[in-house]
Amino acid sequence: MLMASDARRRALAAMSEAEFYEQVRVLAQLKGWYIYHPYDSRNSYSGWPDVVLLRERAGLTCMVVAELKREKGKTTLPQETVLALLACVPGVETHVWRPSDFEQIVKILE
Repeated sequence: MLMASDARRRALAAMSEAEFYEQVRVLAQLKGWYIYHPYDSRNSYSGWPDVVLLRERAGLTCMVVAELKREKGKTTLPQETVLALLACVPGVETHVWRPSDFEQIVKILE
């Protein structure tokens, strides 16, 4: 008999990046974020993150930029480079998110 945590790990491991993006998109919209996601990343610059979120918080505009990965997905050098450059911009939060990070994502997008 599978333990609940084993079943959860298997479900997270099986989740596609598209399914994960849809969860993030729905959450972001529910929390009032504007969201940008390239329709087809093959036509985007190499390394550009999957999701850019914008929202006003306490009178300030906040930007959260995230690269979405499957549970065991790896970032590429161009992705790491772009995230590092964006992290140097004041007021921009950068993240690499996986399905198992969802509770943390909820907190970030509050």
